[in-house]
Amino acid sequence: MEKAKKYIGKAALLIYNAKTVNLYSVLNGEHKDVHLTEGKETQCVNFNVNITDGGNSALIVWTSELPKGKNKRIHSILLSKGKADEWKIIHWHVSF
Repeated sequence: MEKAKKYIGKAALLIYNAKTVNLYSVLNGEHKDVHLTEGKETQCVNFNVNITDGGNSALIVWTSELPKGKNKRIHSILLSKGKADEWKIIHWHVSF
């Protein structure tokens, strides 16, 4: 998890259904009621990537669900290329 944090902007927001929190604080375990994944049984049922802005911005949208169609979630992740030409997550929205 620590390795992944370098790709998250410190001001990145996570919209978790109707709740908005700092994504970095979620990864630090400060929000026990917010989960980015549902568990090991989760299946990715749809995944799309769109790169825009001359290759400097990207949008990832994927749908995940547990077996038997339970807990379907749609994730939308907005990324931006930084000065060091590295991708950073600047916004993540999860709806279910």
